[in-house]
Amino acid sequence: RASKSYKDAVKRCPNGMRAEIKYDGERIQIHKEGDSFKCYSRNLKEHLEWKLVEVKKYLPQATSASKIILDGEILLQSKDGVPLPFGTLNKHKKGGFDDATVCVYVFDILMLESKSLMREEKFWKIMSM
Repeated sequence: RASKSYKDAVKRCPNGMRAEIKYDGERIQIHKEGDSFKCYSRNLKEHLEWKLVEVKKYLPQATSASKIILDGEILLQSKDGVPLPFGTLNKHKKGGFDDATVCVYVFDILMLESKSLMREEKFWKIMSM
């Protein structure tokens, strides 16, 4: 059963708990090979170019690895740093949020320099935290 409040969640976990922010964005996988970047959805369909315009220039600064796959979420965030609801990144809704910024939150490194990290013990320890 889902907790209805933070207080309820803490009460139900007397031995402590770990939690992370649930962003209401779109899943993104960023694949880098050499100087080339491609961005995919959860279903590995290429993200539409217009969704990436604001973040694409920052991708080369994100890592010095020559080959890497990053997993995360892309979403629209208000100027106050508040994540906006799912779907606001869509072209017809984005215009209603002129002061918002497109943000990418990376939460996993799936592959680094051609080595999958998904079977690594450290990967699963981090995932289970």
